[in-house]
Formats: sequence, structure tokens, C-alpha cells
Amino acid sequence: MLDFLPDKRDKKIGIKCNYFKNFEMFYTYILKSLLNNSYYIGSCINIEKRLKLHNDGMVKSTKRYRPWQLIYKEIYVSLKEARKRESQIKSWKKRVAIENLLTFQNLKQTMNH
Repeated sequence: MLDFLPDKRDKKIGIKCNYFKNFEMFYTYILKSLLNNSYYIGSCINIEKRLKLHNDGMVKSTKRYRPWQLIYKEIYVSLKEARKRESQIKSWKKRVAIENLLTFQNLKQTMNH
């Protein structure tokens, strides 16, 4: 699973900073169906709880394609930002665009380790 924290710039001092984990975090995520390899893109506050809802059949749009695996997530400091990113990824429409995002982030993580 890919985990990505977009870089943020502190506008007052102009340097990159990471937000501390004790603050409430929001997520944009991509799930992959283990049944038919389809993708689901969403956003939420509690990613573990949301994945459980998907896999327990509590989400109407994903119920028939269970089980789901979390394969990618991005972390944001506001739900508004997470939903904006969710909309952007959904607007791509083509599976190849999503797979390019996953490949790029996987390559980026590999190079950083």
C-alpha cells in the first residue's frame, strides 16, 4: 500500500513542514477490489474504520465487489482538501491515469528508501 503525505509550505516562513500526527488527519484513498480488480476512490477521516465499512458491506457502491484492499492513501489537514483531491482523481476517469499515479508514488517511495 502506498502512503503519501503531500508537501506543505509554511506560508509565514516559506519552508516545507510536515504536520504532526496528533492533529486530526483526513485521507483520500484508493481501494482495489480483490474480486474483480476494480478501483474505488474516496475520502474520509478514519481510514481504518472506512475500510472496515467497505469490507463489511455497509457502503452501497462497493458492497458487491468485496473484499477491498487499501492500496493508496494521501493525508491532508482538512476534509475539504481531501475531497478536492478525491474529485480530481475521479475526474481522470481512465484506469490508466490511476495506475500511473500508483506507479509514480511506488517509484518515489522506492527512491526515498
